[in-house]
Amino acid sequence: MKQIEAERLLRMALRDLADEVDVGGWSPVGPTGEPTGRVAAAAIRRGRWLRRRRRAAVALVAVAAVAAVAVPYQLLGRSGDALVPPVGPLPATPTPASPGPAEVPTAAEVPVVELNAANWADAPVELADGWVVTGAISQSWSAPATGPDPSIVLDRSAGRYREIPLPAAAYPAPTGAMLAISDDDRPFEIGLLEAGTDAQVRWVHTGQHILTPQWSPDGRRLLLTVADKESAETRLTIVDADSGTVASWPVDTDRAFYCTDYCEFTWSPDGREVALSQTDPVGQRSESIRHPRRGIQFFSARDGSATRFVPVRGDVAGPWSWSPDGSQVVVQGQQSAQLVDVATGEVRSELPTSRVYWTSGDRLLYMDSAAGMVVAIGPDSTPHTRYRLPDRLAGRELFLAPG
Repeated sequence: MKQIEAERLLRMALRDLADEVDVGGWSPVGPTGEPTGRVAAAAIRRGRWLRRRRRAAVALVAVAAVAAVAVPYQLLGRSGDALVPPVGPLPATPTPASPGPAEVPTAAEVPVVELNAANWADAPVELADGWVVTGAISQSWSAPATGPDPSIVLDRSAGRYREIPLPAAAYPAPTGAMLAISDDDRPFEIGLLEAGTDAQVRWVHTGQHILTPQWSPDGRRLLLTVADKESAETRLTIVDADSGTVASWPVDTDRAFYCTDYCEFTWSPDGREVALSQTDPVGQRSESIRHPRRGIQFFSARDGSATRFVPVRGDVAGPWSWSPDGSQVVVQGQQSAQLVDVATGEVRSELPTSRVYWTSGDRLLYMDSAAGMVVAIGPDSTPHTRYRLPDRLAGRELFLAPG
C-alpha cells in the first residue's frame, strides 16, 4: 500500500505543481508571516505534507467543485469527553522484553494450506477463524502494456470473485456489498458502488482525499483523510455509503493535535471513534525514520470532537489492528511493528508487519507478499499456519474480513 499511495500522490503533486505555474495572482502568506510567490507557496505547503506523510507530496491547487457523475459499467457515537493531555516529555518508548526460551517453529514445521486451485474464483478464499479474502488490488498503479490490472472483489451475493474493469482501485467493505472506488483522475471525489449489481458508480465530492479510504467495521461509512487546499489543514471526513452524505471536520494537526509524518485517520474497532497519532514534540525527528509518537488521540465519529487519549506510541493501520478485547493494538513504531498494551504503552512483542488482521484472541493474519502467502501468527509472532494464495491474488494488496 505504501508504494500505491506514494506513486499516486507523487503523480498528482507533479501534475498540480505544473498547473500552479500557469495560475496567476496567487500570493498566500508563508509560515513566517511573509508573503510568498505562488510557486514558493506551493513548495512550502507541499513540504509540510512531505514531512507529515513522507509517502508523497500532497497536491494543493484551487479547483471548482465537480458535480457527481455516474459512470456505468457491468460488474464482471461518541465515547467520552476527555480532553487532550498537556504536551510534555514522555518516558522513552519501552523496548520489548527479551525473548524467552520457547522454541519458534521453523518454516518447514509450519503447516501450509494450499489455496491455489484452478477454480479458486468460484468460492470465497477461506483463512483462519472463518475470515476470507474480500478483495485485491494491484501493488503498483503502473499499467502494464496490456492495460490496467483490474481490481478483484468478492461478490458475496454470488459467492465468487469478479474483476472490476476500471483503471481505479476498488476497496471492498468488510460486510455487505459496497465498494469504494478511488481514481487518480478524480482526486476530489470518491466513488461508491454496490457489488453484484449492474449499478453505476456514484461519485461523491469530498475534497482532496489522501492515502487509503477506510471502511468502518459495519461497512456503512467510509473514512477519508482530506487535505484542505485553502487552509492546509487536515479534515476528518466521513461518507455515508447509503445516502452519499459527507460530514467533515477540520483538525488542526499543527496546533491542537500535533501530527507530522504519516498522519492518517483510522477507525476504532467499534466504529464510534477515529484515531490519529500525535507526534512527540520533544522527540528527535529525522527524515530517515518515522517521527516519534507521544500517543493516539481519538475523535468522535459523530461530530469530530476530541474524546480520549491513549499512550500508544505508534501508527495504527485500521480497526483490525486492535485485539478483540481492546487491550492491545499492533502499531508501526519508528523502526519496527510492535504489539503494545493500550493502557500503559508497554511494548509486548515485535511483529513482521503492522498491517495485520486480528481474527481471534490468539491469532493474527498478515500478507507475506514475497512468498505469496497469508500467514497466521500468535501475538508473540509465533507462526501457526501459512496459506498459499492463488497466483491471481499473490503479490497483490489484499483485503480480509469475516466470511
